[in-house]
Amino acid sequence: GTSCSKTLKAVGCSQLAIVLKGINKEEGIEQEEDSDHSMDTFREHMRRQVGLPDLALLKAEEEEQKRQVLFDRLQDGNENPAGTRQDPLKLTRQNQVLEKKVVAAASTALETEKEAAFALKSCFVQGAPSLEQLSDLHGICGRSEKARLCDWPRPNQDEFFFAMLKEGYRVGVVLDGHGPDGHRVADVVRDFLFRRLCSSLPSKRLENLDEYRISMLTLISGALEDAEAMLFAGEEAADVRASGATACIVIHDQKKKWLFSSWVGNCRCVLGEFKK
Repeated sequence: GTSCSKTLKAVGCSQLAIVLKGINKEEGIEQEEDSDHSMDTFREHMRRQVGLPDLALLKAEEEEQKRQVLFDRLQDGNENPAGTRQDPLKLTRQNQVLEKKVVAAASTALETEKEAAFALKSCFVQGAPSLEQLSDLHGICGRSEKARLCDWPRPNQDEFFFAMLKEGYRVGVVLDGHGPDGHRVADVVRDFLFRRLCSSLPSKRLENLDEYRISMLTLISGALEDAEAMLFAGEEAADVRASGATACIVIHDQKKKWLFSSWVGNCRCVLGEFKK
C-alpha cells in the first residue's frame, strides 16, 4: 500500500506535533471519511451540546492574542529578555575546570513568575554574540515559548543547555518540569548535569571500542542517578514531593564520531538526516 501520515495536535502545548508514519492504505478499497475531519466535527458537536464556544472562534482569538504579544515584544525591543534573569552560565566562570573546558555554551534560565502566554524563555549565550551566531558556529538552536494554559497559570518549566567542549564533545540536555515546583526541579537538574557532564567527559578516549562505549553510557546514567539522589536528599531548594522533571541527554563525540543519548520520563531524542 501507500504510506501516509497523520499529525496529532497536543492540547495546551505550543509548537508540538506528533507524526505517525507507516499507516498503510489497502489498494482497491474505498477510503472512509478523513479521520481528522470526523474528529473535528464530533468535537464541535460536543462543545455545542455543553454550551462552549466554537473551536474556530477560540483559535482566531488565540492567534490574535499571539500577534499582539509579538507586536508588543517588538515595540519594546525585548525579543530576548535575558537581562531580567540570573545568568546560569556563571557556573563556567566560577569553576576553573569548566572554564578551561567550555568553548561555547547556551542555557535557559529559571523563571519563577507566571509568564504571559507565548512569552519567550530567557536564554543566555557564552562564546558567541548571540544564539543565532552560536547556531552558525556549532549547529545548535533552541527556543522555548510559553503555551496558553488558562486553567493553570504557571512558569515556563522547560530548560535546556548546550556546551561545546575543547575535547571535541558537543553536549545537549533538554528538561521538562512537571508539578507545582517543576520549574525549580528542572532548573536544579539542569545546573547539576551541566557541571557533572562537562567536567567528567574524558579528554582521552579508550582505545577498545566496547570499553569506550560502556564507559560513556555508565557516565551518563550515573549522572542521572546522582541527580535524582541529590533531589531526594534535599540538597537544593526544590520540592519534589509532587514535582519532578523529565530529561534527555545527547553527547556527540566529534573525534570518535559517536552519538550517545539517554533519557528519563517522556522525553526523547529524534535523529534526522538532511538530504540535499
